[in-house]
Amino acid sequence: MASLLDPEIVKHLVVSNIHLCKSDREALDQSDGPGVSSWAFEYGWYVHVAEDDSYLDSENDGRFSAQFMQVMRKAKELGCAYITYDSDGPEYEELERHNWGG
Repeated sequence: MASLLDPEIVKHLVVSNIHLCKSDREALDQSDGPGVSSWAFEYGWYVHVAEDDSYLDSENDGRFSAQFMQVMRKAKELGCAYITYDSDGPEYEELERHNWGG
């Protein structure tokens, strides 16, 4: 049994939704494929970063973009259990921005 004196803390990499292309958003809405599980919330998605990282060597049969997989690899490298794509999340200069209007 766990104790609140030594709680389990879970790390998230927080990223703006603007870094998701249309096909990534659609794939997240239908997600439950090899290595990628996600849950939508009012302002974005939570994406689980699986411990088995064999899926990081591919792009999930084209379901997710190279940029999405780059963010997955970075989250894994940082020891994050989740990525939170949030409308108020930070924008990163290294990542492409996408127009949500189209």
